[in-house]
Amino acid sequence: MGFLNKLLSSEGPRKPKVKFDLQKCKVLLKGGENRIRLQKSKLSNSVKLQQREIALLLECGKDELARIRAEQMVRDELLIESYEIVEVLCETLLTRHNLLALNFNATKENPYPPLPAEIAEAVGSIAFASCRIDASELQTLTEMLASRFGPELIDSACAGQPLQQGWGKSSLVNPRLYSKLLYSVPDGNVVLQKLQDIADMFQLEWKAPAEFEELKDHSVLDSTAPERVFSGNSQRTRYLREASSYNDEKFADDALSTNDNEQAEGGCESSDDLTARLEALKKKH
Repeated sequence: MGFLNKLLSSEGPRKPKVKFDLQKCKVLLKGGENRIRLQKSKLSNSVKLQQREIALLLECGKDELARIRAEQMVRDELLIESYEIVEVLCETLLTRHNLLALNFNATKENPYPPLPAEIAEAVGSIAFASCRIDASELQTLTEMLASRFGPELIDSACAGQPLQQGWGKSSLVNPRLYSKLLYSVPDGNVVLQKLQDIADMFQLEWKAPAEFEELKDHSVLDSTAPERVFSGNSQRTRYLREASSYNDEKFADDALSTNDNEQAEGGCESSDDLTARLEALKKKH
């Protein structure tokens, strides 16, 4: 949220604090790619831990808590997919970096060069993602892009707003990335299917309780739904990055604590038993 606060700290047109430098842009793009790969790997390991914890909850009959955990896991999986999209866009911009520095005769009326169509989506999407994922390299890069192509265009991309000039009313942000980085409650059908998949993975005889049926009408992340458009500085400060702030170590401690409590009550299998069962199942196939 600190980066957004810097962008929104002044009213009216702002001046980017970082001067454009093509070589530095290349370094930042490569560093951003590496950071995203590390975060993607870390989050993927976290998802595996979450699967084990959810399986334990289902085994113990704690369906409601398992459902909430599954919602978090779905959001984490969306974030992993977002990382993959941003990684491709960074590579695209790195490959076409020469388009960032095309010759342009600036004037008082037109101080910024036009954004080349070949890199428009990559530039807009990276700016949008930089406000929602933890990657300082992309935040610095976004400031450089604002210095090159103008803060109005880049700030509109950060907010996911349609542009009124140059590109008509369309947004520069990749539609898939836009939908995956919006913070909202996951689709009820997706959550229920995720619970069923985990139950099948660990060979648990589980069926969704009747009260979960109402979740099937909840489709916040439906890709066919109209896109949300943010306007104004006050609304842009609401962007959240909860999924990327997940603490793996705390999660592991909580999972082990839950396991110990349930073993003391004598009502559940241990996580080691569930893991052993899963490994045995894999060997059969």
